[in-house]
Amino acid sequence: MTIEQIIDELKRLPTIEVLRVIEAATRRVMEEIKEGQLESDSPLAARLTKAAEALREDYATDGDLIAFTALDSEEFIHASG
Repeated sequence: MTIEQIIDELKRLPTIEVLRVIEAATRRVMEEIKEGQLESDSPLAARLTKAAEALREDYATDGDLIAFTALDSEEFIHASG
């Protein structure tokens, strides 16, 4: 599946599902960074950059995608369980 196809599929999902996808992708990237697998010139880094650029307009214009950014200034308490 190409990045463009993935983005098209994301557009069909409800916002909450898009957020779940973003969370899963972010966790994967964070693990790769933590394990030293992600180099700034790697193919993955290039793909992530391209994907971020492709989604930039959606995040700039779709209030549903940025609804939770209103909470950015609030303290986050992670409840493990």
